[in-house]
Amino acid sequence: MTYEELKELLAITHNPMTLTREMVPTLPGLYVWRSKHDDSIEYIGKASGKNGLRGQVWRQHLNPIYLESRPDKIAQDDAQRGFNILHNGKLCIDKSVFRRSIGKAHQLSPGVETVRHIRENCTIAWVTFSSDLLEYIPRWELDLIKDYPPRLNKAGNRHS
Repeated sequence: MTYEELKELLAITHNPMTLTREMVPTLPGLYVWRSKHDDSIEYIGKASGKNGLRGQVWRQHLNPIYLESRPDKIAQDDAQRGFNILHNGKLCIDKSVFRRSIGKAHQLSPGVETVRHIRENCTIAWVTFSSDLLEYIPRWELDLIKDYPPRLNKAGNRHS
C-alpha cells in the first residue's frame, strides 16, 4: 500500500449509528473521524494495540463507560470536571483524548453525552495494516495530520 492508496481507502466511511462491534477490525490501523455535516476531518488516530481498531474505536471512543477517575488526570481537565459525572462512586472525565476534545468543543458531559454526539454527528473511516506495513502507521498518522489538519487533534499530539 502507498500513502496515496491509504488516502483513497480513508474515503470509505462507516456510520457509527449502525456500527456493531463485529464490524470493527481487530487489526492495527489508522482511522479518521469526520463530521457528518460538512465531511471535515475531526480527528485522526492510530490503533496499534493488541485489539487493533476494535480496541481503539469500539472499546474506547464508542464505549460510554471508558472513563478516567485518577485525580491527577481529572485535575488537568477543567471542562469535563465541572459536570461532576460519577462512575463507581468516583468523579470521572472521558479517558479518550478524542472524546475529551468533543466534550470540550461542544460543552458535553463525559460518557453518554460525548458518545451520543459522536454517533449522531460523525462518520469513521479506517484502514488496516498487514504486519509487513506496521512500521508505516506512526509516520502516516503524522503525515495525515499535517496534510489534513483535524479540528480536534492536539497540536503535536502523537498519542491517539
